[in-house]
Amino acid sequence: MPGNKDIGMVLLVGAFIVLISLGGGGGGLISYAALLVGLALVVKLALAIRGRNAGAPDPATRRASEVAMGMMRTSIAMAAVDGQLAGSERVVIRAIAREIGAHDLDDRGVEKIFLHFISDSNALAKEAAALAALLDAGEARQLLKFAAMVAYADGDLSKAETAVLDGLCRDLQIPPRDRSIQLHVAFGEIQRIVREEQQVRTDVPEG
Repeated sequence: MPGNKDIGMVLLVGAFIVLISLGGGGGGLISYAALLVGLALVVKLALAIRGRNAGAPDPATRRASEVAMGMMRTSIAMAAVDGQLAGSERVVIRAIAREIGAHDLDDRGVEKIFLHFISDSNALAKEAAALAALLDAGEARQLLKFAAMVAYADGDLSKAETAVLDGLCRDLQIPPRDRSIQLHVAFGEIQRIVREEQQVRTDVPEG
């Protein structure tokens, strides 16, 4: 894909050739050839711009991708609070990824994000601050639910996890009533995921 400088050069050369050929007035073979070359360059420019626009995501798609990845990163950050990525937390994180359509995030990607939050104690606060400026109220509540699901994944909510969830509520400006509702919903979601996992194990025949 040509860059802005390349496209600008093509436009200038094409326009210059077209103007010269039209101003020649003679209409000979050279003038017509120059005119065709100039028109070809202008067409090339138009196709390049069209291709660039076709390849770039629209703002709504780009925002949706940023929201989904922000939710996934924050959910994984909750697993890093206790310093280990437990099997139950992996199950919940995969369920969250399915719900929001983050199909490109595999186990290796999850572990990479997990290690990032392990290595930087301020990373979650930075992530929450960035999301606070991006999410609407409904998305903020959904994010809190996802984070609480990961925190509840091992069946317990530690003091450290409670403190992180409280901080997330402050950063996202989630009122106490909504906090209580989303924590309750998260607990229900955990129970649903556990039932589904148990059903999957039951349905798979022993080898």
